[in-house]
Amino acid sequence: MTSELSKAQLQRISGAVAPHRHTEVNQLIEWFELEELAKTEMDLAGSTSDKVYEILKTVDVKRRREIIQHLINEEAPLRIDVL
Repeated sequence: MTSELSKAQLQRISGAVAPHRHTEVNQLIEWFELEELAKTEMDLAGSTSDKVYEILKTVDVKRRREIIQHLINEEAPLRIDVL
């Protein structure tokens, strides 16, 4: 079994857990020390869910899990329709 997620799966997860404000995404980048990747590897235009998608698709699987867990616990609990 692979731990890779499809683009559609990552987009759905991003939409479910993305914070509401762009400043919260910036804080997420700082919290996980992703500033350099944000400058060189990520396209951080668009909505907060677009930004979270860029972050999740760029980082490795271990970091991706940490970020998703953080967003579920701290920033944006899953909406009932996603459950």
